[in-house]
Amino acid sequence: MKQYTDRVVMDCTHSVQRPGAAGGKTGGNREYIPSMALAAKAFGANGFFFETHPDPDHALSDGPNMLPLDQLAALIKELAQ
Repeated sequence: MKQYTDRVVMDCTHSVQRPGAAGGKTGGNREYIPSMALAAKAFGANGFFFETHPDPDHALSDGPNMLPLDQLAALIKELAQ
């Protein structure tokens, strides 16, 4: 993508989304969010987008592919290294 633009932002939470995988609702595999972010960093991404929530299992939308809020700081710290 860098051949087309000078900035690449990875949508780390929607990349693990599984539309329709939860009985007609959107499912997801939030456990893969850190791996997706680190892979994007390894390939040269400049930024990262995360949907987050204090309690993703009770979010009104996209809960299965959200990063729990209490995990965000550690992931950002890891990406900054």
